[in-house]
Order: sequence, then structure tokens, then C-alpha cells
Amino acid sequence: MVDAEWSAFTDDTDTYVTVSGGILYNDMLATAVVTYKHEGDSFNIYSFDIDGAAKDYELYADLIIAVFEDDLISIVKDGVIYGYNEPFGEALMSLYDELEWEAFMYDDGNIYVRIDCYYEYEGEDFHDILVFLIDAVNEEFGFDTYLEDGDEMTLDDFMELVELLYS
Repeated sequence: MVDAEWSAFTDDTDTYVTVSGGILYNDMLATAVVTYKHEGDSFNIYSFDIDGAAKDYELYADLIIAVFEDDLISIVKDGVIYGYNEPFGEALMSLYDELEWEAFMYDDGNIYVRIDCYYEYEGEDFHDILVFLIDAVNEEFGFDTYLEDGDEMTLDDFMELVELLYS
């Protein structure tokens, strides 16, 4: 977003923050306005429009991910698991042949990073999936899902994987 401007306002009960600025939309410069409502400990999206026309949440999510995907992925890739010193991305590369990283925003409003991990064992191809919940404000990540070749694994299974990665 270029030339972004921030403003805040309060009605009788709630506080809102609005960000407006220029974005590239349909190959043209447009004005985007995002309003966030204070709820609990965070601000959640309240409305989103481009050039005055209301847009859906999916477009907003796509915009956020397009702008910040590399930063969101680096929270996991360059981050460390508590008790270990090596960046998690480097540890993964020690076990897997190929990694594909993707950040996405789910319908619950949370941002996640998914890692598709590919490896070959005894001539057979395997595909594991790791998903982490991202706390972009504090630049932290937490375990969400671990699928080992299609089978859902537990947190304990994930911790066994972590021990294997760092052994």
C-alpha cells in the first residue's frame, strides 16, 4: 500500500482504526480502505473497500498474503523451536528433499504457514504437511497440524519429528 494514511475513531462503545492508501488492483491504481474494530486484545477486520466498493474478506486475505507472504513464511523458516538454536527451515532441509512454503489466511481470520515436505525412502515417495499458526505481531509461530503421508499426527508426534530434525 502506498501513501498509507491511518486514523482512529471511537463510537459509544467501540474503537476503530482505518488505513487507506493506493494499491494496484486490476492493473490500475486504486484506493483501498480497511477498517479494523478493536475486539479483546486485537483489532479485527471490520470493513474493506476498493474505490468505495465493498469487497469480500477473501480478496482482503489475498491482498494481505500477497504483500506479506515472504515475511510470514520467514517467521517459521528463520524462527527457532523452543530449546533449539538452529532455524526451523534449516532443520527441515536436513530431513526432507524438497520443501514448498505457503502462507494463507483461513476463514477464522488467522494466518497460517503450510509447508509441504517431500522425501524418498527406500525408493518410495512420501509427502508430509506441517501447518503453523502465525502470530505476526510478535513474530512467533505455533504448531497447528502435522500430516504424515496423509495421516493426521498428534502434537507428541510432531515433537518426535522435531527431535529427529535436531538430532
